[in-house]
Amino acid sequence: IAQRPDVQALQAAHQASLAGIDSAEASFMPKLALMGFFANRMGCLSLGQLPEVSPQSSARAAVLAVNIPLHDDGLGNKQGREAQLRADTARERVAKAEQDAYKQMIIAADALRAALESHQAGTSRVEAAQITCPGALESCQEGLTGMTLLTEAHTGLLGAQEAQTAAHTAGLVGSVNLAFAMGELNQAP
Repeated sequence: IAQRPDVQALQAAHQASLAGIDSAEASFMPKLALMGFFANRMGCLSLGQLPEVSPQSSARAAVLAVNIPLHDDGLGNKQGREAQLRADTARERVAKAEQDAYKQMIIAADALRAALESHQAGTSRVEAAQITCPGALESCQEGLTGMTLLTEAHTGLLGAQEAQTAAHTAGLVGSVNLAFAMGELNQAP
């Protein structure tokens, strides 16, 4: 189930919503920042016939910034609750997607099993019709039966072959459905 792209996408959304809880909590925490810079001018400027100008100076500074939230009127708690609700909703979506995927796998496996059993029954029916058809032909040639029995035997063989082909096709479709339900349809062998 974890290989299905829809489940993976919902799990990623859940992880993002969990990060949203941390972000909401962090937005109302005290912040401390130390910033600084250092500049040093080196070189000279020469313009044609004018004398060279070469300033040799440097500058440096440091700034300490403190941000302390004093009163937020419950805004922090509200944003925290909203982020928690988003995370809970995302978790519920993941659980529902996993349950749906599991159901789809069971349905696809049952359909494949039914198609394979139908193909096996169709194969047995074709084998029986292949025995009946030559027997009906021989009986007709000997004059024991009429053309009606031969036609019915041949029609039965064609019907059995058609049913076998339909069951084979259903088996192929069922195997693709099961691979899709398991999230392995696009996986390389």
